[in-house]
Amino acid sequence: MIYIFDDKRYRQVGYNWTGEKFDKYEDFILNIYQYSQVQDDVERKKIFSEGNVVLFHESFFDADSDSVAGCNVLPGKRGRRACDDPVLV
Repeated sequence: MIYIFDDKRYRQVGYNWTGEKFDKYEDFILNIYQYSQVQDDVERKKIFSEGNVVLFHESFFDADSDSVAGCNVLPGKRGRRACDDPVLV
C-alpha cells in the first residue's frame, strides 16, 4: 500500500490526481489529509508496516495546529530525528 501524507487536495488535483483517480486506485493508494487520521496506534502500525510506501509532503505537519505533536506519527528514532531535522522526512 502507498500512503500519501498531504494536507492539500488542490495540489494533487494540479497533478491530475483527482478524487476519481484516487478512487480507481484505492486498493493501492490511500491519502492522509489530517494528523487526526493517524492518531490511533493500530492505524500507525498498519501504515508503517513492512512493505508499505509512505510519502510525506513537507507541509503536512505545518497544517496541524500542534505540528510538534504531529512528529509522533513517525516510528522510533527516525520520528524524533525527523522532527529535529525536517529534511529527513
